[in-house]
Amino acid sequence: MAKHLHSQYFVKSIAIKQLKEKVNSLIGLRLPTMPKQGWVRTIREALDMSGAQLGARLGISRNKISILERKEADGSITINQGAVLDNENYLGWFYEKESIKLV
Repeated sequence: MAKHLHSQYFVKSIAIKQLKEKVNSLIGLRLPTMPKQGWVRTIREALDMSGAQLGARLGISRNKISILERKEADGSITINQGAVLDNENYLGWFYEKESIKLV
């Protein structure tokens, strides 16, 4: 019984050590800042898509794409809040609706 408890403690201590190493490796890591025109428009343009094409891919109007891009750029909406616009995760279109390779 004591050997089993020692083994569990050993495994747990190794797991904690590995977790601490991972967390420490992230210290100082800088996340990318949002592009001036917002992520949605930046990525859409990088994929050479029009607002109408993105809207068709998402099943929403070109006007809603324009509103989304404008609100994200002026800071009144974030990518996380964007899913609320149509009750779906609008970021999913990059890889769920049709396969698009981002290089």
